[in-house]
Amino acid sequence: MEWQAGGRVLVCRATKEAAALGALELVDMKPDDHAAAKTAPAAAPRTKPPSHAEDELLSSWEGEVDGRVLRLARRILASTTTRLEKMAAADRQREGAAAIQSCVKELNVLDAKNDNFIQTIEAEDLHAAIGVIAERFGIQGWEEIVDRVRDW
Repeated sequence: MEWQAGGRVLVCRATKEAAALGALELVDMKPDDHAAAKTAPAAAPRTKPPSHAEDELLSSWEGEVDGRVLRLARRILASTTTRLEKMAAADRQREGAAAIQSCVKELNVLDAKNDNFIQTIEAEDLHAAIGVIAERFGIQGWEEIVDRVRDW
């Protein structure tokens, strides 16, 4: 999709990186740049998939925690990130606190369904991972939310 306004062209496109996050990329460019981009040859395909922050979270669990459980925990964190990304900035504090609470509740269920695998080290890792996400979106008071809601 393309929009032209005020001597600028906004292009909305689905890149592989944006699609992996369930989003579209919005590019603001000058009309000359837009014309050049339309005629430029396609970029060389990536040989390595893009890195996603959630895939790097909990990296210390690799080889220590069941791979299926690790994937599920990362999926919960990724879902929380996606939920926060979709929120308007003005709503992030109020609704973001609810997203963090929901994330912790989902991790509680994951823990309960997997023999209470979250011990001290895993709890510290999850606390740090949730902190990375919460701070990225400016969610204040996230530590109190985690401590109040967690069962681990």
